Amino acid sequence: MSSNVSSLSVMPGTKYFGPARVIEINEANGLVRVLLNHFESTDENCETWAILAIQLSQKLQWGDKILVAGETID
Repeated sequence: MSSNVSSLSVMPGTKYFGPARVIEINEANGLVRVLLNHFESTDENCETWAILAIQLSQKLQWGDKILVAGETID
């Protein structure tokens, strides 16, 4: 069984929980700009900044696919 979860409210207040693509990296501030596809069950894309929740063993690169969860999407 396969399913595509783009928005899931498993955590109260979570506005988005799903995949995103890295489109910019700001190492000085520890931020990653990501592209969310089909945001809020629409065909529109959304770009926002994200803070890494865990330290990675290797650096992120443009185009990497990551899992994003958040309450506010700017």
